[in-house]
Amino acid sequence: MLNVFSTSLVFRSAAIVLCIALLAGAVFSGMTYVVMAKKERAQHQIRMNELLSTVEDTVKIACFLNDKNLAAEVGRGLLKNHFISQVMIQNDSHILAQVGEVKEDLQLLGGGQIVRQVTSPFNSQEVVCKIMLDLNPDVIQQSVAERSLLVVYLLLMQAFVVACAVVLMVLKLITRPIKNISDRLHHLSAELGAKLNIPAGHQHDEIGRLVDDVNALLNRLVMILDDERNLRIQRGIEEKKFRAIFENAETGIFVVDRFGRLYSYNRAFARVLGLKEPSLSHSPVRMLQEYMGEASAKCCELIELSLRENKGVSEDIFVSFIEEKENKWLSLVLNPIEEDMLQGLLNDISDRKRVEESTRQLAMTLREAKLAADRANQTKSDFLANMSHEIRTPLNAILGFSALLLDTELTPQQKDFLESINTGGDALLSQINDLLDFSKIEAGKLELEYIDFDLRRSIEESLELVAAKAVEKRLELVGLVDPSVPWRLNGDPVRLRQIVLNLLNNAIKFSSAGPVLIRVRAQAVYHDQYQLHIEVEDHGIGIDPEIRAILFQPFSQADASTTRRFGGTGLGLSICKRLAEAMGGKIDVISEPNKGATFWFEIILNRAKVNVLPPSLPLSLKGKRVLIVDDLAANRELLSLQLQSMGLETEAFGSAVAALLRLNEGNDFSVAFLDGHMPYMDGFSLAKSINAMPAHADMPLVLLSSIGGVGQTGMAQQAGFTAFLSKPIRTSQLYGCLEVVFSLSEGKPPARELLTMGVIEEQRAVIKPYLLLAEDNLLNQKIAVLMLEKMGFRVDVVGDGLAAVKAVEQQNYDLVLMDCQMPEMDGFEATRTIRNLENDKKNIVILALTANAFKEDMRRCLDAGMNGFLSKPISIDALQLEIEKWLPVKYIQGHL
Repeated sequence: MLNVFSTSLVFRSAAIVLCIALLAGAVFSGMTYVVMAKKERAQHQIRMNELLSTVEDTVKIACFLNDKNLAAEVGRGLLKNHFISQVMIQNDSHILAQVGEVKEDLQLLGGGQIVRQVTSPFNSQEVVCKIMLDLNPDVIQQSVAERSLLVVYLLLMQAFVVACAVVLMVLKLITRPIKNISDRLHHLSAELGAKLNIPAGHQHDEIGRLVDDVNALLNRLVMILDDERNLRIQRGIEEKKFRAIFENAETGIFVVDRFGRLYSYNRAFARVLGLKEPSLSHSPVRMLQEYMGEASAKCCELIELSLRENKGVSEDIFVSFIEEKENKWLSLVLNPIEEDMLQGLLNDISDRKRVEESTRQLAMTLREAKLAADRANQTKSDFLANMSHEIRTPLNAILGFSALLLDTELTPQQKDFLESINTGGDALLSQINDLLDFSKIEAGKLELEYIDFDLRRSIEESLELVAAKAVEKRLELVGLVDPSVPWRLNGDPVRLRQIVLNLLNNAIKFSSAGPVLIRVRAQAVYHDQYQLHIEVEDHGIGIDPEIRAILFQPFSQADASTTRRFGGTGLGLSICKRLAEAMGGKIDVISEPNKGATFWFEIILNRAKVNVLPPSLPLSLKGKRVLIVDDLAANRELLSLQLQSMGLETEAFGSAVAALLRLNEGNDFSVAFLDGHMPYMDGFSLAKSINAMPAHADMPLVLLSSIGGVGQTGMAQQAGFTAFLSKPIRTSQLYGCLEVVFSLSEGKPPARELLTMGVIEEQRAVIKPYLLLAEDNLLNQKIAVLMLEKMGFRVDVVGDGLAAVKAVEQQNYDLVLMDCQMPEMDGFEATRTIRNLENDKKNIVILALTANAFKEDMRRCLDAGMNGFLSKPISIDALQLEIEKWLPVKYIQGHL
């Protein structure tokens, strides 16, 4: 019975409603009791005040006469009223009368005492006594209790009625429909797919939504059961596939349980081990000993290890099979799977092991062959280094003396002989350099250095080195560097110059007319790197398309006749290709037969660690206008860029006639640069015409000529030129020329003769730099001294490193040229000793002189403390360029 009450929704709902109603009735009854009690007390207090008013005069008399009997009589009279529990009359000093007793329960209702002050009959302002009446709580409680009990009865009846109504409503609206749904679900439990019907009147309430949710749940359950059935079918199919793969796999597969027993295995496993038993499932692994012999112990040990530590194991095992009497290499791989089991893979890797052994033997053979080749290559490198030293030392004397002899008075035949010696020596030196570089590249010893260098200066130096060959063939040389390219970059200037010189020499070699141009621009700019595009353009014989494919291969030229006609080893372009690739770029050519060729290459150089500003004239000279006249557009562009970088304004013309027309318009040029050889009217005639114009007679004129010859200086003086510069013009030379020309135009004494570079240097020089040459070879001493004195230097000579150290200690030199291989003390040790001096002399510039041209030799020089490196045989141009890098600016501008 209790179970029915506890599980029935109807009775539970009725009990809850009844409890709530009773609780609300109790609260309401309590509040009603309090309110009625307060109301009853207020009514009795009114009656007590009325009684006090009737006895007030009698009390005045009793108090005035201090008559206690009269006061007590008044109190007993008042106490006859059943709602008064105590009467007390009190004057200032004592209590006259006190009748009755105090009921403390009255305090629960907030107090029931009334106090009346009685005044004197003669003076209404004087209080003679007080009358205090206490209300009787029993009277109030009895009256209130009777009425409250009636209210409680009514509330109980109301709660019962409400509970019965709730029971009937829940029974009809909730319990009965839910019971019907439950009965229907009970009948539908065996009929999946059926649906419930919504009870009448419940289509849109919670019962209806419950039926909808149950129907949705039934549909979902049907879908889940269908999916599960399909999954079982699919799992069966997949299991069959897996079993087929498992059984037909070429790799032996087996499973071992946690007790070390074979749980299952495939045919490949049985085939690898040569198992004859129909089935070894659930057999201990150790029984494999009769098949695998001693190797089974290793196999069991690995299985136990994998089971114990729950980790994968892989190992190759050498097995001697007992029955088959053969040896095999088996690969065993163990991986833990669920339920404390292992899955194993067993492969026969005997063939792989045999291949690995053969490969190991082959690798050993190749290693020995490589060591032998390295030893042979090292021997070759040592031989080349020694031969380089032995060949370059006498070649230095041959080329040096022949170059010096060419500057003396000679008969035409003697001059021709010396020029032939120089040409042959240069060709021999070029071939030696190519062979050394190629052997170095083939040996994998090509190393690049990364130093800051002036790109424009490097291009100018390259042009200057080939200028003599260009003059012989009456070719113009022009080098254009885009203004967006920084002045200083970081990379290997020696290797860059090597590529540029090779391409320039080829362009001059294969050209008979037209200019040879080199252009440099920034192809792309990254965060701290520049991709430079450098091209060399000529107007020579061009290249056939089929030849271009092999042009950059070693020992390749256009054809055999090219070698016979122009010479060369065929290694230059191959070396350029390797160098360009080593610097992160590439090289190629654009050419057509008889239309010239444009060789271009791209390299990546880093941003310079320390940037410098381009050379700039004093502020007073900036903004001056310069006139340029040259028939070659590239020359006009080059000179304009150089002058504009110094802060000057330029205006260029391609003919003398156009320049004269412009000069007739006004006198706003401070200096004019005129090409000496132009069609129709050359620079000499143009200079005479300008000097004949009164408005321009005082304007300095500078002659530009790329074709040297006897008599040009005299012709320039007769035409009225102020200065004479030979092309290609270096920025430093142009700067020096402008400095002197502008100083003359500002009122300084006029020049006594034409301002050639030599005269300009004399006017700018202050002192002759003092150099020390340390060289043990007498011929090399003589050649170097002649070259240095010709360049305007004072030179002291010593024959060994020890003497060089003493000379540096005793004399103040500006620069030391140090041979590396000398008796007593070599150049390396001498340099280290000088660097250890305790005075300022330890910072002197030291340039190495060596007949060895390998990278490691240069590295050895730098490690010893030398500043630069010169390879023998030393030409006067190379010597001048290297000294120019290191001497102070006043020496560079004054002497070089």
